[in-house]
Order: sequence, then C-alpha cells, then structure tokens
Amino acid sequence: MLYLFFFSVYKIFNGLTKDILFNPIVIKCLRRFSWLSFIYATISICNWYYNPISTYFHVDNYIRDYEILLTAFIILIFGVIVLFIVEFFKKGVELQNQTDLTI
Repeated sequence: MLYLFFFSVYKIFNGLTKDILFNPIVIKCLRRFSWLSFIYATISICNWYYNPISTYFHVDNYIRDYEILLTAFIILIFGVIVLFIVEFFKKGVELQNQTDLTI
C-alpha cells in the first residue's frame, strides 16, 4: 500500500511538471491517492477498535492507541481535501477543453 502511495505521488508530480497542467492523468492519480488515504484510515480505525490487546499491558499504550486514531483522522481529512482538489482539476480540464475548441 505504501508503494501505491508513493507511485501516486510520483505520477502527480510528474503530471504537474508538464506544460499542460490540467490533464486527466493527474486527476486519476489524485483520485487514487484520496481513495488510498480513505482505505488506510479505515484499516487504521478498524485495527484500533478491534485490537484491545495493547490496552491490557501498560497505561502508556492508551496514548499510543489514541495517536493512531488521531493520525487516521488526519489522513481521512487529507483525503477529503484531495477530493476537493480533484473537483477543481476536473473544472480546469473542462475549461481547458473549451478553450482548445474555441481556438
């Protein structure tokens, strides 16, 4: 899963460095990146909820468990923000296609 994250980031930055900023490849990679963050956050939350073994040993593990939950929540919010960015890029592609057709 980590490989897919880095591959998506590579494709996004590779697509953004080209002359045409708004292209469907970047939109596809951004959408994949956001869905991967949703999947990762869901797996982390399920692991936090269904793994009560770590809470039996020390009090400090409660802090670690809540840090995992906080990290999953931040990644989930990041995925939502990336989905908003995807919508802006879709509008940019539409405007670019209209401009190319008028010229």
